[in-house]
Amino acid sequence: ERHGKFIGIACLAAKEITDKESFVRKFGLSFEKDVQWHAISGLLDHLSRSPMFKAVLITLGDIPFKLEPDVPDDLQGRINWARRNYEYHKEKAENLKRLVEKRSGDFGGVIPTYLPKQMKEEQDHARYFLEQVKSLESQMQEHLKQYFIIKENLFASALFFYVYTSPKENFEDAVREIENRKYSAKMEIVKTYFVKCSDVKDPLIVFNPEFFPQFEEVKKYYCLTLAQDCAGFSSDKDVAIALKYMFTSVLELPKEEEIEEQIHVPSEEVSIPRERTAFIGYVVESVVKRKIKKRRVYFPLNILTSHAIIYGKTRVGKSFLSLILINEALANGIRVIVFDPHGTLASRLKPNPLLEINFTKGKVDISNNLERIYEEASNWPETNELRLLIVLDETRLLKAKNLVYCVNELGKRGVGFLLITQYSTSIPPEIRNVGTYFIMSAMSETEIQRFKEITLHPSSKLITRLPKAVSYVFSPYWYPEPFFIKNRKVGR
Repeated sequence: ERHGKFIGIACLAAKEITDKESFVRKFGLSFEKDVQWHAISGLLDHLSRSPMFKAVLITLGDIPFKLEPDVPDDLQGRINWARRNYEYHKEKAENLKRLVEKRSGDFGGVIPTYLPKQMKEEQDHARYFLEQVKSLESQMQEHLKQYFIIKENLFASALFFYVYTSPKENFEDAVREIENRKYSAKMEIVKTYFVKCSDVKDPLIVFNPEFFPQFEEVKKYYCLTLAQDCAGFSSDKDVAIALKYMFTSVLELPKEEEIEEQIHVPSEEVSIPRERTAFIGYVVESVVKRKIKKRRVYFPLNILTSHAIIYGKTRVGKSFLSLILINEALANGIRVIVFDPHGTLASRLKPNPLLEINFTKGKVDISNNLERIYEEASNWPETNELRLLIVLDETRLLKAKNLVYCVNELGKRGVGFLLITQYSTSIPPEIRNVGTYFIMSAMSETEIQRFKEITLHPSSKLITRLPKAVSYVFSPYWYPEPFFIKNRKVGR
């Protein structure tokens, strides 16, 4: 109440990202070195235009969290094991040394021959385990290097949003309006910026936006923030929870900087429709600016005899890309056999005499299925034309002890394998070097590095910025350089 009128006040604290994929696409949230984060500036700029609204951003160099390095259990266990053995053998060697000295005094210098020998053996064991400790501690320091780099660039931040009403004549009107305004502000933040806000109920914060940043009441609202990007950061559980709530990495608001894409735009060669080619999408001119050229891409189906892999996390469009390739193969008179653990493809494919669908309903061993296919196809004459396309959706759920053998042997018979996966580790190393890669996202820094080594092209760093339904295609038997494709819609 102020001067006989009532003003509604609500305070919100930005806490959690509700839709990480959308947030990443919009603001570039990533630990990659080539990505800038702009979430905080965009959020404040948008929300500050609302009337009766105030945003308060606080940063602290003194982090109110306990940070512990993420040490692998097996490495720590080996260090503890080596230390225990060193201490054990060191103690035994010292005891034997004292015994030798005592015997030499008690019995006129007569010492059993086995004692010096046993003492030397224990000293050698102690020396060996001491070297082991030093070697393992050196490995530990190397492992912790990234942790200390991160720690040097960490600070704490808290973002509060204050929502006010205009002065009201009575208490009930002020309460009703502030509840509505608070709800609207929450929805606006969630839908526009994918950030969830929690209510702040501490009177010290709600009624005094100029509070001291290190008050105990404020500490629980802080999140971990990076002053600059540092790749390779792996946190322990507590730090991971704190990072879950982090949504900005800048102490000073950054300016939009144009990223040098070094993208390759393919020649007209990929846009010429030929016999047994599949219309899979359109040429991408810029990933960062999301520029798509009105130039079609026709993929030669016969290239699939050297096999292909579609990589990508969930909901990026892997299944729809595979549906395009399946339908195009059927349209060109090519047999297709699909193994589908979830029914994603089975529910979208129309009946066709050339199509065989195996809905496995989860994890299953398909070794016998592949054996029957091998027995049939191994009698076919050698050819470079695709006769049969075998699609394995979610390869991590499809076990087959003869998969490597079939992939290596049946390509020359006109059989192509299309493997769809979220993780490269779900595919045996012997068949990861296929003829065509459709990369739609990467699940880890290790996979990104692997794709960079495969393509040897600077545009591979843009894998982390791929929007939905965009593929990074590398098929050297078809086109020498990797390029980006906006996948067409299924059925067009």
